Amino acid sequence: MPAEPTSVDPSYEASVEDVVLQSAARELRVSPESLSAELLAGDASSRSYVRIRRDGGALVGVRYPRPFDRGDASTLQIERWCRDHGAEGIMTFANDPVCHIEMTALLARAGVPVPEIVAVDDRAGVILLEDVGDGLVQTWMSTAAPADVIAVFERAVDLVAAIRFATRSIQEAGGAGARLALDGDKLFWELEFFRVNTFDRFLGAPLDAQADAAVRRESRSLADALSDRPRYLCHRDYHARNLMIRPGGPPADSVVVIDFQDGRMGPLTYDLVSLVEDPYAQLENWLRQRLVSRFRELSLADGSWPGDTEFGVQYDLATAQRMLKAVGTFTNQASARGTRRYLPFIAPALASAIPALGRLGDFPALLECATRLETASFETA
Repeated sequence: MPAEPTSVDPSYEASVEDVVLQSAARELRVSPESLSAELLAGDASSRSYVRIRRDGGALVGVRYPRPFDRGDASTLQIERWCRDHGAEGIMTFANDPVCHIEMTALLARAGVPVPEIVAVDDRAGVILLEDVGDGLVQTWMSTAAPADVIAVFERAVDLVAAIRFATRSIQEAGGAGARLALDGDKLFWELEFFRVNTFDRFLGAPLDAQADAAVRRESRSLADALSDRPRYLCHRDYHARNLMIRPGGPPADSVVVIDFQDGRMGPLTYDLVSLVEDPYAQLENWLRQRLVSRFRELSLADGSWPGDTEFGVQYDLATAQRMLKAVGTFTNQASARGTRRYLPFIAPALASAIPALGRLGDFPALLECATRLETASFETA
């Protein structure tokens, strides 16, 4: 949990736009009247985004839900959060502003294009970033030239390798990303999140006792099998809504990575699966295969390739886990927040998870569960 600063901005409870505008005026040393604020559409987190316009350009303010102390280390943030959240603290630690600051510096050094931090106003819970535009790859690709789409996704695969290259750096620095991991407990927690949010809360149709026990048992087994593989630094949420095209240049040279503050150690295939099997992008099979082949060449070059057979198993394990977790996120957004715009992406997530579970052959209860969901009416539930 972020530390409470000794002096909290008295406007902290004001509207998000006003807080970020006042923060920008202080940090830029300009009059508030010379700026304008526009609340932007957010993501599935508790953060808010505000575009601040000024003469000659714009910034984006990320407003975190609490003030923080930028002098803290991210590992201290974890300790505070876990102290106040008990046994599940390490599972639920996320979206931390100090992690945002640390990971920005780490990834930039590794050659990953990320929005530059212009200023930090910790009393107001605000980080001011360069404005990289509104070009989410998810929306951009619907009207882009096919050759540009291919080039952008190939560039995205290259950036997975660049993030992986930063593994040693984050381990040496000892930040939160080195301490946190997609380990067996975390991966199992995410599968439990899928089960509870999808069946119990959203559909209102809990599994019967026998099926429930079998799904939990297989979820633990799948999580442990994936966790047992070697770990590298992962973005953790690497998909077409967290990649942007900066305006003004060739698309492939203009890719920017966002929402990386929850980066942590995880399996080789995790970010690749998030990108290639992304329900938001729904890539054609030939392009998926092309991207996997590119990943293979990059992994052979840096010595991380585990062999073709082992890679296939790792890929299917990550696909099953990641796509079921995504379904849990989509149903949670609908049941807990009333946000139904993610429901259309459940079907493509299942379309990836079900074949992967079938190929693995070791998780019949999870496969039956996922197959049953294919016929559920998520649009009207």
